[in-house]
Amino acid sequence: RDEYKQLDSKVQLQQRYASLMYKVIMRDIGSELEAKANIIVGNDKIKEAFAKRDRKKLYELTKPFFDTYKSHFKLMAFIGDDNVHFLRMQDPTKYGDNLSAKRPIIAEVNTHHKAIYSFEPTLYGLSFVYLAPIVYEGKYVGFFHVGVDVTALQNRLDDYLKAKTAILFDSEAMQKFGKADAGHKIGNFSVVTSNDSIFSKVPKDFNFSESTIEVENKMMNLSEYNITDHNGRLIAKMLFALDVKQDIEGARSSILQSIFFSLPLLIIIFAVLRYTFGNLMERIAKNEEDLREQLYFDPMTGLPNRFSMLEDMQKKEKKFIVLINIDSFKEINDLYGFTVGDFVLYSLAKKIKEKLPKRLKLYKLSGDEFAIIGDEAGKYISEEEMEKLVTSFAKEAMYYEENKMIISLTAGASFEGKL
Repeated sequence: RDEYKQLDSKVQLQQRYASLMYKVIMRDIGSELEAKANIIVGNDKIKEAFAKRDRKKLYELTKPFFDTYKSHFKLMAFIGDDNVHFLRMQDPTKYGDNLSAKRPIIAEVNTHHKAIYSFEPTLYGLSFVYLAPIVYEGKYVGFFHVGVDVTALQNRLDDYLKAKTAILFDSEAMQKFGKADAGHKIGNFSVVTSNDSIFSKVPKDFNFSESTIEVENKMMNLSEYNITDHNGRLIAKMLFALDVKQDIEGARSSILQSIFFSLPLLIIIFAVLRYTFGNLMERIAKNEEDLREQLYFDPMTGLPNRFSMLEDMQKKEKKFIVLINIDSFKEINDLYGFTVGDFVLYSLAKKIKEKLPKRLKLYKLSGDEFAIIGDEAGKYISEEEMEKLVTSFAKEAMYYEENKMIISLTAGASFEGKL
């Protein structure tokens, strides 16, 4: 019984480890997409060409970026505020089509003018995409679309997880783009990519509520992790398989051996097994803890990040938030270099944390952004006090070696629903 319990624990730990690894990988892919997209949409000449709908000039200006990034990113496109594809860098001769009926995310960005990450099907297969709104001279003109193929996720799972994995996508959603027969079907899902042929042997009528099946003379434990889009809709599954045949046979063998061996020897065997499995679970638990640290904390400043902030905000009822941005931070990086830029971020984070009341919590968001959240603002701190506090963060100059730097900050706050 003890060995079977250990086997269950081993499977559960691997499932938790795999799901946490997925979150870390997707966070990294999302950060890469956002960084590259911001470089392009931050280019004034590119924005001007798009706003004036000069397709030839837009292609010429964007092509150097596309040539640099195309080995990593599968999709790069500009879509107008009318939901019509204006330019596909990967297929420049194809434009003028409106796919918002098949991809509601297009109309969503054009309606709310906010950036969106999501997993969804496209004309070029299942992709993880980032859509960045473009504003030119104060007017919204459309958005920039960049994406990576699902194989990027598969490759990173192969590198980091070292396990048998597959990505399955909703067959009905794929059918909208004529890709329903792209892979082996398991239930209502189709295998889009995998790193082992074992998944093509899983019966089509496999019930995901099952746990262990026999495939190719192997006893495979199949676990799933649901993948949702930005609106929480189930669109895909990550399926991973663990060959537990030796574990099961080993447990059965132990039962038979217990008939023939004396109790003291049996106790020794169980002690060894407990120690072995205990070490295994400790290693997996340690890896899980390290991954959680990567997922919820900024590696440079050590502050909790956007993921941590979103979870904390859900727990607060009368919450308020203050967003802080370093003015002209790009110029600091350009003038002094990224090492100095990192020093400024680290020093500012330390200064804010020292001055911040204990009831308030500081977070490091992407780029040069920080956030402060708390609850019951009027009870513990007034708007005027918060304004003075934020102003104090930039009063003192910073020194890096012999370089004196004076920074300025821009902040916005929402107190009990008021901006």
